[in-house]
Amino acid sequence: LCRDLTRIFDSLIGENQVTWGKIITILAFSTFTAQNHSDIADRIAHLTGQYMVKKLIGWIEEHGGWVSETETIDDHLVSSL
Repeated sequence: LCRDLTRIFDSLIGENQVTWGKIITILAFSTFTAQNHSDIADRIAHLTGQYMVKKLIGWIEEHGGWVSETETIDDHLVSSL
């Protein structure tokens, strides 16, 4: 299962086609999978964290980090009120 998750993540990201939406999708999918496979939930969390560090942290830092994204979301929410 863990090897399959890595393949799914790689398929989603493609050749450096990272977006915030895809990162959130990886986290949500990992959470859903871990909830349905509680016997290996720790391994799924570890694998997802390692994937983020190895493949996504550079992109996240280049795009302002998590704080930048939450500020963008806050700005969007406020402007839509």
